[in-house]
Amino acid sequence: MSIEALNDLESKIDVLLEAFRNLKQESEGLRAELEQKSSSINNLESQNQSLTEELNQLKGSLDEREKKLDVAAERIQGILRKLEPLG
Repeated sequence: MSIEALNDLESKIDVLLEAFRNLKQESEGLRAELEQKSSSINNLESQNQSLTEELNQLKGSLDEREKKLDVAAERIQGILRKLEPLG
């Protein structure tokens, strides 16, 4: 092989190595971004689960209070019916 051919080959290898380094760096950046987004997703899923559990507890508490209010309203209506003849 001639020196020109070797120089040309070396130049092409350098270009390929530079392209490889750039792709590797880009890959590492994308990997880091993916890990960060994965962590954010896990955090959001955890918060969503906690909020869902809290909402379910609040719904249960609300149902219990509505039942107590219904019982109290029925008692008040019963008392008012008893007082009507007196009024």
